[in-house]
Amino acid sequence: MFTLADLLKIDIFDKHKGMSIHKNVLVLWDEDFDTTIYNFIDNLGIDAKSLCAAMERKGRLYLLWHDLIPEKYQENKEVLVNTDFFSEVDYLDYLSEEELENIPEAEDYEFPSEGFRNEKEQDFHNTFWNSKEKKYGYLEDDQWTILQSISLSYFKTEESFDLSQL
Repeated sequence: MFTLADLLKIDIFDKHKGMSIHKNVLVLWDEDFDTTIYNFIDNLGIDAKSLCAAMERKGRLYLLWHDLIPEKYQENKEVLVNTDFFSEVDYLDYLSEEELENIPEAEDYEFPSEGFRNEKEQDFHNTFWNSKEKKYGYLEDDQWTILQSISLSYFKTEESFDLSQL
């Protein structure tokens, strides 16, 4: 059992825009509603039974656990959340500074959809064209960092501890 006050321990920026439940875990949503957090919860396995709530913000995870925090979900650890994350690549970012200087008005440059003008354009196309996504980029592993991982049992123990007894 946890309370709204417990949730505020992981929603430290007060940025959640909504809530839902996925596999008995309360998900706090930020402004981009990144459903990749479902992948994280789905891959928890047996550890999912101990997770109360989770929030992702800009690739950072905030987790609230019923009891002991599993070792692999301690703060500052990285977790794989998606193995097929598509990262777009822009042709102008692919060029060196010298090559950029040779393109007149680079900000107006458009990469040709066919009929490449030089070997560099052809190499870029051969390297980065993704026919499934129909754009230039590559698939990579998406890892998030656990910024906060809090145990409710820890807080209950700490709150009941009286410093005056020392």
